[in-house]
Amino acid sequence: MRESGMKVLLIDDHPLILAALQQVIQGMGRNVEVLGVSGARAARDALGGEGGGIDLILLDLRLGDADGYELLVELRATWPSTPVVVVSASD
Repeated sequence: MRESGMKVLLIDDHPLILAALQQVIQGMGRNVEVLGVSGARAARDALGGEGGGIDLILLDLRLGDADGYELLVELRATWPSTPVVVVSASD
């Protein structure tokens, strides 16, 4: 984590869940920045080649534009030092 705080990438295609989680996580402290995106393509754009300064990724497995499991594999392979937490209501 940088001195300036923690940058979290939240990936969820449901707008209400995305907004609610974003608000809860942002409320954890002034030093927490949350970037919410609705799909795999936007997540890749946010991360860029160097990871976009993201310290933590929160990933929903059910995404409209991609399979969450496949995206998880891609995230682990491309940005291995960035922790990924799966957040899902799926069994």
